[in-house]
Amino acid sequence: MTATAAAPPDLAARLAGARAAEAPLRERVAELEGTLHQAVAASDYDTAARLQRDLPAARAELVCAGAATASLQAGQDLIDRQQQAEREAIEVQRLRDEARARVPLHQQAEREGFAELDRLAERLTADIRTLQATMRAVTAAEAGVGQARNRLAGDLVACGDRPGPVMPVPPPNRLSAQIENDPTLRRIRDWAGR
Repeated sequence: MTATAAAPPDLAARLAGARAAEAPLRERVAELEGTLHQAVAASDYDTAARLQRDLPAARAELVCAGAATASLQAGQDLIDRQQQAEREAIEVQRLRDEARARVPLHQQAEREGFAELDRLAERLTADIRTLQATMRAVTAAEAGVGQARNRLAGDLVACGDRPGPVMPVPPPNRLSAQIENDPTLRRIRDWAGR
């Protein structure tokens, strides 16, 4: 046999009932007070005396009803604050749990990002090394052209096509001068790497 749980009290209905019960009592006290003032103003002291006897009981009922209403309202306010605090605590915990669930994804993204940076750094280093090799090849090619020029000049003098003596001919330096005059290319040329 299962026990059925008692339904929780309907505080909103009780509060509405307390307010509804208080309203006619408030009207009754106001009516008695108004009549008392009229009786005094009319010098009807017998009516005033009777009303003075009736008013304390009416006021006591109003105070009790008002206290019940105030007590129920305070209880409702307390429950509302507690529920709001619980909702906020649940939301904070939910956001924390969601953030905690995303942490591994961000950690994986960070690891992948660092791996990509390492690959790019290796590629950049290789590209710089290739560019440096090209710059060295430029210097060697210019030196080779200079040597060919000097051999040509010597052979032209030797075969009599030019008058002697053979003067040294400088190698071309168009590309090496461009490298030397460009700060970026010069830094790349001189970069020692990691």
